[in-house]
Amino acid sequence: MKTDLVMWTFNGSRTLDVVLKRINNVVPKEAVNQRLIVDDGSTDGTVLIAKARGWQVIRNQGRGISDGANTALKHVEAPFFCSFEQDLLLSPNWWHVMSKHIDEDNVALASGIRLPDKPAGSRKYYQYVIERNWKILNNPNSYKPAYFQEACSYGHSLDNTVYNTKILRELGGFPHNSRNFGVGTDTLLYKQTRDNNLKWLVDYSVCSTHLRQSLRDDMSHCLRIGKSIAMLNRQLNSRSISLTSEIPSLALSPFRALKIALKMKEPGVTYFYPIMRFTLFQGICEGYREGISL
Repeated sequence: MKTDLVMWTFNGSRTLDVVLKRINNVVPKEAVNQRLIVDDGSTDGTVLIAKARGWQVIRNQGRGISDGANTALKHVEAPFFCSFEQDLLLSPNWWHVMSKHIDEDNVALASGIRLPDKPAGSRKYYQYVIERNWKILNNPNSYKPAYFQEACSYGHSLDNTVYNTKILRELGGFPHNSRNFGVGTDTLLYKQTRDNNLKWLVDYSVCSTHLRQSLRDDMSHCLRIGKSIAMLNRQLNSRSISLTSEIPSLALSPFRALKIALKMKEPGVTYFYPIMRFTLFQGICEGYREGISL
């Protein structure tokens, strides 16, 4: 089948070259119709790297991931297209597996999972959560608002996904995320597919690598997630994750961290998990203070 490859970028030169090289190696040349990068006004070498790797660069017609994704969708020509993010090192078997899933009945999207390369505590924690939740998150009867937010942390993500172009356009494209935190679009799209009795299939046997430079990278992402919670609660008509619900999680985080560390045999979880919960809580506080949903 023919597919278009799309990516949205902003100052991604640190990881972009190795990421694009991997994509070009994983997705067969004969399967590619066009390679499109929607750039958000990068000031580093992102655009030059993209062009050197054979990708066409388009300027984002708005700002942020949701606008970038919809800008890309306007230029898609193939019946299927794939989206990637600038810091996602694709699994070598990604195309071989995903290209088969998208033809399955009622499947609008298909993704693999991704785990951070470092720190070790972060990687083992997310591995633990994926192993614990994958049956729940792929169960069509698990229709609870909390699962939407959980699912997109552990599998349903835009960074290694293949789409049925016609179905996505019929859904109205990518949901708009007006706050531009860089998170949340996948959560809203997951809900949208479920509301229309469509599947976003996740294959847990295909694991790509989220390139992280440090613990600070992870915490920056957690802070953005926390800040987006109020907005997502409003758009999901839910209060399943809130300041009140997060206080017990924060208070008990050292004990839960120890339990996970022992199970996964990784001592780094003992400090990663409490820091992650604190940063998430901090982001939620900032989001509500800005009055996003109030």
